Amino acid sequence: EPTTGLDPQGIIDIRNLILRLKNEQGKTVILSSHNLAEIEIICNRMVIINKGVSVVEGDVKALMNNEDLVVRLELSDKDKSKALLLSKYPNIQITDINDTSIELPMEKSKISELNKDLVQAGIGIFSIEAKRKLEDYFIKMVNA
Repeated sequence: EPTTGLDPQGIIDIRNLILRLKNEQGKTVILSSHNLAEIEIICNRMVIINKGVSVVEGDVKALMNNEDLVVRLELSDKDKSKALLLSKYPNIQITDINDTSIELPMEKSKISELNKDLVQAGIGIFSIEAKRKLEDYFIKMVNA
């Protein structure tokens, strides 16, 4: 846990040091951390260990590419959007982020269709952000 207890600048400094060792000097760095956002940024390989047992091991990007994206939408009418999405995808889990934004899991191939459906329904889309979350993958693997 190299960044535990550090202020934001200290975290950035340690992250940059590890990346320099890895990228410029070709060093292998073994990092143990519960800070999954840092693991996503720093590591190219990972092992998830649960109760002393290796649950999954591999290239971070390859493991994450098998997962749905988390799509965050900022919308003009969040409630109308949620109703539309739930009618089209009845089992989808929609998370409220704030007064105008929601998050939901979705396959990359369906994002353009989602965008089209919302626009056709007259809903203004201020932003669409799609990403994979290592934290979600970790929880899924540990609870499997």
